[in-house]
Amino acid sequence: MKDLTGTRVGSYEIVERLGGGGMAVVYRAVQQPLGREVALKALSPELFQDDGFVKRFEAEAKTLAKLDHPNILPIYDFELSEGMAYLTMPLIRGGTLRDILNRGPLDTLSAWRYLREIGDGLQHAHDAGIIHRDLKPTNVLIHTDGRAMLADFGLARGAGQPTHLTTVGLAIGTPGYMAPEQVMGHDVDRRADIYAMGVLTFEMLTGRLPFTGANRMEVAYATVNTPIPSAAKLNAVLPDELDVLLARVLAKDPAQRPQSVRRGAGRGSGRPARGNAEPSAGRRRRDSPCLGPTTAPAWFAAANSKHRLVDRLVGDSDAADDGSEAREGSWQIHPQLACRQPHPCRPRRHRRALA
Repeated sequence: MKDLTGTRVGSYEIVERLGGGGMAVVYRAVQQPLGREVALKALSPELFQDDGFVKRFEAEAKTLAKLDHPNILPIYDFELSEGMAYLTMPLIRGGTLRDILNRGPLDTLSAWRYLREIGDGLQHAHDAGIIHRDLKPTNVLIHTDGRAMLADFGLARGAGQPTHLTTVGLAIGTPGYMAPEQVMGHDVDRRADIYAMGVLTFEMLTGRLPFTGANRMEVAYATVNTPIPSAAKLNAVLPDELDVLLARVLAKDPAQRPQSVRRGAGRGSGRPARGNAEPSAGRRRRDSPCLGPTTAPAWFAAANSKHRLVDRLVGDSDAADDGSEAREGSWQIHPQLACRQPHPCRPRRHRRALA
């Protein structure tokens, strides 16, 4: 693809190439006359001649336009002009989750924070009927304020959208993060994203993927056929309970996985928190491990248990909606049980209750 650096596309002056692949390239651009820096994602001119790819690119723009959430990268503009298709988004300068993982495994609190934010964004997309289908560290951008943001919904599909729009000449995901049913070319739903969150959890806490191989085919075969390795054996600080929970989330059969990232707000009250005290919103700190209700998966809570950072799990993602007591294996951590350490976000009386 011809480098567009130094040219002008519509109202955007292309400043530098940031990265990309065979399908599209991302540039840093300046929108005139506003002088606003943006990320401009341009479809390859060769692919612009293929109606299927153009429709898929346009579908990505429409997908992003539906989503308004602090943990999802929004879209500014989409254009089909001058023999090319492009969309513009905010320019995020904090790098990606891949940059962070390249330094090694994360501590459990850092992992919990990222999983919480990724889970919130993913749940918002699922609520809108949108499946990401390519959740991986390079598609999680890190804002300069430290916030995780889901990006690159290029493989996303809305409920009811024809599958062929997302598979024309392309793989339907990234080996290592794809669910078994996705590897085999079957139709997927939000449980494939849940599987990918399980992979992210495994990688964050162990520093490696659960299934590896010398090439894509070996990775695909391992994903479908190889038992899930023990995270606790790869990282001695992790409890054995984490393996039990990961076995559920990374189940080969999607029916055996949690059926949603989390249940709706207000559910899961079947197990009240110890002390029944609500954290004071006015006293919460941004860097606090207690950031209120969370969609962080429960297997992360288990990973923290050795450090007394988690008391217990509450509410199963696919438990009954009638208020009955939830089962173990929750995706939701009660905000008052997410941290057992004295902290400004916890009322004094609740700190005493946990002592």
